[in-house]
Amino acid sequence: MNKKLIPFILAAAMALPAMADPEDHVRKNPSGGYQCAGKAWEDVETIVAESAKGEPVAMYVHAVLLDEGDGGLKEDEAQADKLFAQAAEGLQKLADAGDAAAMILLAELYDEGAGVREDDRKADKLRADARRIQTGKK
Repeated sequence: MNKKLIPFILAAAMALPAMADPEDHVRKNPSGGYQCAGKAWEDVETIVAESAKGEPVAMYVHAVLLDEGDGGLKEDEAQADKLFAQAAEGLQKLADAGDAAAMILLAELYDEGAGVREDDRKADKLRADARRIQTGKK
């Protein structure tokens, strides 16, 4: 993953930007917790625990934190890439079930080639599908 793009990660949890980086969907709270895709965690330990249980959004956030070396975690790009790949599998299942937030997160992974092969067309389709769901249009 291109390190120059990573500083943009800690921004909006549910925004629907045209393009962003995986980290743009992870928000750090003033209290030290994190939010992403409508989910919230009080601390990094909880994120890591849920990630270990296979929760896709927690895996996504855990991967972002490892990629950044944030939240007290040591930077580990190799482990982050593995987690991004595992998160992508779970996010794909959620996206297939119509979860717009999962579609957005998965689109960012395809944009960056984080844990998946970079595929701008797939990312654009996922974003378009998410917009249709969020706006109620078919």
